[in-house]
Amino acid sequence: MINQPKLSEIYFWISANNLSASLRLRSVIPIKALYNLKDKIRKKSFFAIGGLISHFGAGVLALGITGTTTLSKDYIANVKVGESKKFDGVIVSLEKLHTGVENNYNFLKAEVKVKIKDKKYLFYPEKRKFSNRGMVTVETAIKHTLLYDVMVAIGNIDGEKIMIKVYKKSMVTWIWIGAFIMFLGGFISSLYRLRNRKKQ
Repeated sequence: MINQPKLSEIYFWISANNLSASLRLRSVIPIKALYNLKDKIRKKSFFAIGGLISHFGAGVLALGITGTTTLSKDYIANVKVGESKKFDGVIVSLEKLHTGVENNYNFLKAEVKVKIKDKKYLFYPEKRKFSNRGMVTVETAIKHTLLYDVMVAIGNIDGEKIMIKVYKKSMVTWIWIGAFIMFLGGFISSLYRLRNRKKQ
């Protein structure tokens, strides 16, 4: 028989892994909701189950917001083609530059490689200049993962070098997951209430 860890043991593990105080606090909310959910499922209290699912989603949402505000980082690199810049665990490389013409605008497209620890990602951000108004827009390239989102944009050109902006936004996906779980919990509670009204 496998012994389940106690809530206090899980909290100790979170504290031991050097998470910030706000992250430690918010990580306990969804964990506690999961432990309470187990009891409600056993008692078949579906209205309470919906509420606990919503609480769990709120905890995930709060955890995502906290992670986004405290762990996100921005990097700016002025590089030329074939050059790389290294930051804290992040390497930004400019592989290629392309220019071209579309129907109503000229574009400059960069091929940017971003390495975060052992993960490598390719991005293709653009700058567009529209011929009819002379307006310049920046098309940001985005990569979504469970732990973070990476956004890459290109800026001004200075001689052979171009400015590359990299935004690493942690735990953004958790915000969307938390919001969906909250909706799911509310939906389950609403169904239970509707069923009880029909019985009455």
